[in-house]
Amino acid sequence: MFEYNLQTKIALPLLISKKISGIGFALACDFLKELGFTDYSKPDVHIVAVLTSLQFSKR
Repeated sequence: MFEYNLQTKIALPLLISKKISGIGFALACDFLKELGFTDYSKPDVHIVAVLTSLQFSKR
């Protein structure tokens, strides 16, 4: 249901982070990854920097 497009993929962890106090977007993504959702990973700033330097990301 949430894997329809990029906006809906982002909506699920955002919804979790808004509805559960103390859980931010990154932790919600990590939670979904641990539940088995393969399209989610924790958006760690260090990993984003490495992927950007290797030109795997356009951030």
